[in-house]
Formats: sequence, C-alpha cells, structure tokens
Amino acid sequence: MTGPDAADDLTPVLHARPVLVLAPHLDDAWLSAAGVLQRATCTVWTVFAGTPSPVQSTPWDAASGFADSDATMRARTDEDTKAFAGTPHEVERLPLLDATYADHAVRAQDRQELGRRLDAWLESHPDGVVVAPVGAGCTCRRRRGRCCASDCAGRGTPRPGPSRRTRPPTHRRHPRSVAPAG
Repeated sequence: MTGPDAADDLTPVLHARPVLVLAPHLDDAWLSAAGVLQRATCTVWTVFAGTPSPVQSTPWDAASGFADSDATMRARTDEDTKAFAGTPHEVERLPLLDATYADHAVRAQDRQELGRRLDAWLESHPDGVVVAPVGAGCTCRRRRGRCCASDCAGRGTPRPGPSRRTRPPTHRRHPRSVAPAG
C-alpha cells in the first residue's frame, strides 16, 4: 500500500512487533523511513557506518568538503547522533565500509557480515518486521513470507532484477512482515 494512508495501515503492525530499520548510510533512516520511525519504537542499524583504517582521502570526501575519511565519518556520525537525540530508538552503527572506502573483497566480507547479523536478528525476532529502503541496488527474493534483505546482504552477488515482462504488478500488497520504508 502506498499513499498517505499507508503508514496508518501499518501502525498496528509496527506497535505489535519488533521493528528493525536498515539504513544503508548515516542519513538514510530518517530520509527513507521517517513514517515508520514516527509511529513505532525501532531498532535502527546504519549499515555502512565504519571508518576505514588507514585514513583515506577520496574524491567523494573532497567533493563533500572534507579532508579525509575520518573527517567525513565524524561529521556524518555527529549529524546522525543529533537526528536521533531524544527519540526512543535504539541505534546501532555497524562497522561496515561504504563502497567509497572499500574494495570488492572488503565489500563481499561486509555483505557476509550483514547477512549473519540480519539472520541472527530474524532468528531472535521471528515475528519481527524489517524495514529497508526500496531500490537499494538489489532484488529481494521471498522466503517464508519475508522479503529477505539478507539475500542482498550476504550470500554472493545479488541477482539482477526482473525484466519488465516478469515484474509483478505494483498494486499487490506486501506480506505483513514487510513494511515498505517511507
């Protein structure tokens, strides 16, 4: 369900079950899931919140007005801390590296680690709701009625998305265990 009533439709579900919001980057939880964060107490994982060691200086840091990765991540973490100040949410910043700072081998290890963490959370919260931004670069496959972000996070390379001919109609409702972010 989309539109102005979508979040209200989900409110009873969000209050009755544990909610994990997956935010790829430090600003993504509020940008992509504000409607959920305003209606329920959530656990928020900022996935790519790690700081590289040794310090790096990338074109992205420079374009963002920072000297290096330490300055960039310090400023973004401070901003994220302020955004969640005074809220009831439990925020965990995972030590995984953004693609700007990691090569393919590190990214593969980080996907595996995220998959392990997500599997453990789902195992300990069998009725939990995972909220993740739509269009985060991979296609989720359905397993046990859940859209498994761990499919994208951990086990190998994400599968390419469906072609237009095989894409399911957008009017279908998500399973109750999946809450679209927003």
